[in-house]
Amino acid sequence: AGVTVASSSGTVNCAATVTDSDGTCSISGVTAGTATVTLTYSNYQTLTAYVHVAANSTNTVSLTLVPVGTATINLPSAPGAAVTISLVGISSKSCTVTAPSTSCQITGVPYGSWLTSATGYNQATLSVLNTTASVTLVATS
Repeated sequence: AGVTVASSSGTVNCAATVTDSDGTCSISGVTAGTATVTLTYSNYQTLTAYVHVAANSTNTVSLTLVPVGTATINLPSAPGAAVTISLVGISSKSCTVTAPSTSCQITGVPYGSWLTSATGYNQATLSVLNTTASVTLVATS
């Protein structure tokens, strides 16, 4: 409920383009071909689906949003040089710590367990199980 719905074609038949209480919404008048449907909701990944629509037909599409959180990556002390920390297996999810700071944040991290990667630090497991998570890295010896 409360998911914002947008479509590249047709009319979104939901109050203020937001799904009803059971998460359903209809889109009418969609032109035959490929339509783009985009769902947005706070603390979830934006989902864009490409739906093939035949002329004079009804399509039912079931989409599932993935929850995301914000991860705080902590270092035991301020680094001498900038340290970039990335999450293994998620492209474009990284942050950089520069002195005098000892932490940085990565937003939009899907729920689950992710390994960190940073030069000069051991890998650590970051568990994102709600909207905020944190992990402290240990320097390699």
